Amino acid sequence: MNLDNLDGWINKPTKCEVLITRKCNLRCSGCAMAKDTEELSASQWAEVPTKLHQLGISFAPIYGAEPLMVFESLVRLVEECYKLDIPTSIITNGILLDERRAQILRQSGLRSITLSVDMLPMGTSETIKSNTALDKLDMCLRIFDDVEIIHTITYRDWELLPSSIAKMSKLGVWVHFDFLHGDRGQQGTKCRGSAMMPSVSSLVSVGAELIKMKRLGYLIHPSLDVLEYIVGNPDEIFNQSWKCRGASFVTLNCSGDIYFCDDNQPDELSGRFPILEYGTKWKWDEFVGVAREQVKNCPGCCWLTHLASDLWQEKGDEQWKNEMTHRIARKITKKTKEGKL
Repeated sequence: MNLDNLDGWINKPTKCEVLITRKCNLRCSGCAMAKDTEELSASQWAEVPTKLHQLGISFAPIYGAEPLMVFESLVRLVEECYKLDIPTSIITNGILLDERRAQILRQSGLRSITLSVDMLPMGTSETIKSNTALDKLDMCLRIFDDVEIIHTITYRDWELLPSSIAKMSKLGVWVHFDFLHGDRGQQGTKCRGSAMMPSVSSLVSVGAELIKMKRLGYLIHPSLDVLEYIVGNPDEIFNQSWKCRGASFVTLNCSGDIYFCDDNQPDELSGRFPILEYGTKWKWDEFVGVAREQVKNCPGCCWLTHLASDLWQEKGDEQWKNEMTHRIARKITKKTKEGKL
């Protein structure tokens, strides 16, 4: 990748990953997200969607540590995103999600929800999280248009993924997945411990099976080109050496700062690009100049959510919006429930 070439960095981002809080009610073994830090107030979060709209954001998935830990802020953010037609999906461990909160979120405009599930939990927190999510699938399917689960993948459970997808597709539940990263030393990493990657041969064989399932209509959230990238570039995935091609996505930290990544947040950028001051204190081209230099020092990754953003952005705005913002997901899920797929 030629980082001296501005191509891919001059366009506005299409996705903003919103890290609404670092509070959490679990302590999963590979996660370093939970920590005490400054966070925007509920009223400030209500101002954020207008700035995201100005930035050109088409999709704003909301996660955390655990987003339901700050429920008032979450509702305000969802409400204002809905008013501006910025689709959202909440990624949650589900522990605090009950009928009342689910209905409030639905009334606020939330149409998509993602529950975190580990196929082979590594500890107590992961077991609680996974069991809770599976117990609440029926409620979520009844209330929301688009329901997903996301698997954290290691070498232990990669080969179990096709069977999980087959089972969930019958229920009308989409499956997303990402590989368990390790702490690679960059500032602000959300990971701890070591990566537990599947072998290169396993990446290829299972990846090829997923491609066949995707073409048959199984509810696999990563796009076909993402799956093809895994099979075509297994060494890059295994060695976690993929790097962003451009600023197709940004991360909004719970402090209100915009970063180029949720897994690489240098201390020197803290307070430099506050979202609530976008257009007054800073502009997009200033952020691009800084981000391009910072990415040069990034060790790389294999975050499929990041890879997907870059691949989707290349398709053009309308197709990207349909695939990336879950609009196609909602349409296909409806057909699945009606037995038409």
